Amino acid sequence: MNWLDLQARRRVCASALSLLLFALVCAILCLPRVEEPAAQVTAPAETVDQFRLSRDQLRAQECDQLRKLLDDPATDSAIRARAQERLMNLMQWAETEADLEEILEKRGFECVLVSVHQDSANVLVRTDSLTQADAALILELTARQTGLTGGAIKIIPVEK
Repeated sequence: MNWLDLQARRRVCASALSLLLFALVCAILCLPRVEEPAAQVTAPAETVDQFRLSRDQLRAQECDQLRKLLDDPATDSAIRARAQERLMNLMQWAETEADLEEILEKRGFECVLVSVHQDSANVLVRTDSLTQADAALILELTARQTGLTGGAIKIIPVEK
């Protein structure tokens, strides 16, 4: 497998995740607005578990492809360096996701899923309602843990 195939597969996986998040955001935006609490939930509880499974499967596939590329003696040194960097990023993001999920759950948020990328983070929280104070706390903790600014962090409440 060459680097272009890997890049194409990566784009397809990223597109699939983006479409899922887009569908969730659209569902949230289509609901009638209520002043308090700050946000209403919009998706079934299984969404968090399904997204976690999808995230983990896609990451495992990408890591496997990168490892195969790194193990191939015919791989060019420049491609090998890029693959190693990507693998390191994936491992770092996975660690950040796990840390942040644990932090948020210890702060009282029930079922949390975090998905970190190079320039964005998505936080799915299983809750009946998400107040502005809760959203602000999630945003602050996520920004602190990831180093991202508020505009790059999306908080998505999911019904219990």
